[in-house]
Amino acid sequence: MQSSTFDHPPLAMPVELRGYNIEFDQCDGRATLTLVGDLDVAAADALRGILSCVDDTPGALYVDAGGVLGADLDAFDPLFEVARQRAGQERPGVVVDSLSDTVVELFQLLGVPTHPPVELNVSRSAAEIAS
Repeated sequence: MQSSTFDHPPLAMPVELRGYNIEFDQCDGRATLTLVGDLDVAAADALRGILSCVDDTPGALYVDAGGVLGADLDAFDPLFEVARQRAGQERPGVVVDSLSDTVVELFQLLGVPTHPPVELNVSRSAAEIAS
Protein backbone atom coordinates (compact mmCIF):
# COMPACT_ATOMS: atom_id res chain seq x y z
CA MET A 1 0.00 0.00 0.00
CA GLN A 2 1.32 3.44 -0.93
CA SER A 3 0.43 6.72 0.63
CA SER A 4 0.30 9.98 -1.24
CA THR A 5 1.49 13.32 0.02
CA PHE A 6 0.33 16.59 -1.46
CA ASP A 7 2.39 19.76 -1.30
CA HIS A 8 -0.76 21.86 -1.01
CA PRO A 9 -3.16 22.00 1.87
CA PRO A 10 -6.57 20.50 0.99
CA LEU A 11 -8.28 23.88 0.56
CA ALA A 12 -5.63 25.07 -1.90
CA MET A 13 -6.33 22.23 -4.31
CA PRO A 14 -8.53 23.03 -7.30
CA VAL A 15 -12.15 22.33 -6.50
CA GLU A 16 -15.03 22.51 -8.94
CA LEU A 17 -17.66 24.72 -7.42
CA ARG A 18 -21.32 23.83 -7.82
CA GLY A 19 -24.43 25.43 -6.51
CA TYR A 20 -25.93 28.84 -6.20
CA ASN A 21 -27.62 31.10 -3.71
CA ILE A 22 -30.34 33.63 -4.50
CA GLU A 23 -31.46 36.02 -1.80
CA PHE A 24 -34.13 38.72 -1.92
CA ASP A 25 -34.11 41.58 0.55
CA GLN A 26 -36.38 44.57 0.81
CA CYS A 27 -35.12 47.23 3.17
CA ASP A 28 -36.07 50.91 3.32
CA GLY A 29 -38.08 50.58 0.11
CA ARG A 30 -35.16 49.18 -1.89
CA ALA A 31 -35.61 45.68 -3.31
CA THR A 32 -32.30 43.85 -3.78
CA LEU A 33 -31.67 40.45 -5.29
CA THR A 34 -28.27 38.90 -4.53
CA LEU A 35 -26.92 36.18 -6.83
CA VAL A 36 -23.98 33.98 -5.79
CA GLY A 37 -22.34 30.89 -7.25
CA ASP A 38 -22.94 29.04 -10.52
CA LEU A 39 -26.07 30.15 -12.35
CA ASP A 40 -27.25 27.20 -14.43
CA VAL A 41 -30.66 26.03 -15.65
CA ALA A 42 -31.77 25.12 -12.12
CA ALA A 43 -30.74 28.55 -10.86
CA ALA A 44 -32.63 30.25 -13.72
CA ASP A 45 -35.77 28.28 -12.79
CA ALA A 46 -35.37 29.23 -9.12
CA LEU A 47 -34.81 32.84 -10.14
CA ARG A 48 -38.05 32.83 -12.17
CA GLY A 49 -39.90 31.55 -9.11
CA ILE A 50 -38.48 34.24 -6.85
CA LEU A 51 -39.12 36.96 -9.43
CA SER A 52 -42.78 35.98 -9.64
CA CYS A 53 -43.05 36.86 -5.95
CA VAL A 54 -41.11 40.14 -6.09
CA ASP A 55 -42.83 41.59 -9.13
CA ASP A 56 -44.96 43.72 -6.79
CA THR A 57 -42.02 45.93 -5.78
CA PRO A 58 -42.87 49.53 -6.70
CA GLY A 59 -39.32 50.75 -7.31
CA ALA A 60 -36.50 49.33 -9.36
CA LEU A 61 -35.24 45.84 -8.59
CA TYR A 62 -31.52 46.04 -7.80
CA VAL A 63 -29.32 43.03 -8.49
CA ASP A 64 -25.99 42.29 -6.85
CA ALA A 65 -24.27 39.85 -9.22
CA GLY A 66 -20.79 40.40 -7.80
CA GLY A 67 -20.68 36.86 -6.40
CA VAL A 68 -21.56 35.02 -9.63
CA LEU A 69 -18.79 32.52 -10.35
CA GLY A 70 -20.26 30.85 -13.42
CA ALA A 71 -23.26 31.41 -15.66
CA ASP A 72 -24.97 29.74 -18.59
CA LEU A 73 -25.62 31.95 -21.59
CA ASP A 74 -29.28 32.26 -20.62
CA ALA A 75 -28.77 32.58 -16.85
CA PHE A 76 -30.00 36.17 -16.77
CA ASP A 77 -33.01 35.63 -19.06
CA PRO A 78 -35.46 35.74 -16.11
CA LEU A 79 -34.13 39.18 -15.20
CA PHE A 80 -34.37 40.40 -18.81
CA GLU A 81 -37.96 39.12 -18.98
CA VAL A 82 -38.99 40.95 -15.81
CA ALA A 83 -37.19 44.10 -16.96
CA ARG A 84 -39.10 44.09 -20.26
CA GLN A 85 -42.42 43.46 -18.49
CA ARG A 86 -41.80 46.30 -16.08
CA ALA A 87 -40.75 48.64 -18.89
CA GLY A 88 -43.94 47.74 -20.78
CA GLN A 89 -45.91 48.73 -17.69
CA GLU A 90 -43.90 51.96 -17.38
CA ARG A 91 -42.50 50.82 -14.02
CA PRO A 92 -38.90 51.09 -12.83
CA GLY A 93 -36.84 48.25 -14.26
CA VAL A 94 -34.02 45.98 -13.18
CA VAL A 95 -30.65 47.51 -12.31
CA VAL A 96 -27.53 45.37 -11.93
CA ASP A 97 -25.29 47.40 -9.67
CA SER A 98 -22.53 44.88 -9.02
CA LEU A 99 -21.01 42.55 -11.64
CA SER A 100 -18.46 39.78 -11.24
CA ASP A 101 -15.91 39.11 -14.01
CA THR A 102 -18.12 36.22 -15.15
CA VAL A 103 -21.12 38.52 -15.52
CA VAL A 104 -19.03 41.10 -17.37
CA GLU A 105 -17.97 38.42 -19.87
CA LEU A 106 -21.57 37.22 -20.28
CA PHE A 107 -22.88 40.75 -20.77
CA GLN A 108 -20.16 41.40 -23.36
CA LEU A 109 -21.34 38.33 -25.30
CA LEU A 110 -24.93 39.57 -25.09
CA GLY A 111 -24.03 43.11 -26.12
CA VAL A 112 -25.11 44.51 -22.76
CA PRO A 113 -23.24 47.39 -21.08
CA THR A 114 -20.74 46.24 -18.48
CA HIS A 115 -20.21 49.35 -16.37
CA PRO A 116 -22.53 49.34 -13.36
CA PRO A 117 -25.16 50.34 -12.82
CA VAL A 118 -26.58 48.43 -15.81
CA GLU A 119 -30.28 48.92 -16.53
CA LEU A 120 -31.66 45.75 -18.13
CA ASN A 121 -34.89 47.24 -19.46
CA VAL A 122 -33.20 47.92 -22.81
CA SER A 123 -31.16 44.72 -22.83
CA ARG A 124 -31.67 41.61 -24.87
CA SER A 125 -31.80 37.97 -23.81
CA ALA A 126 -29.65 35.13 -25.10
CA ALA A 127 -32.57 33.82 -27.17
CA GLU A 128 -32.87 37.17 -28.96
CA ILE A 129 -29.12 37.26 -29.62
CA ALA A 130 -29.26 33.76 -31.16
CA SER A 131 -32.08 34.66 -33.58
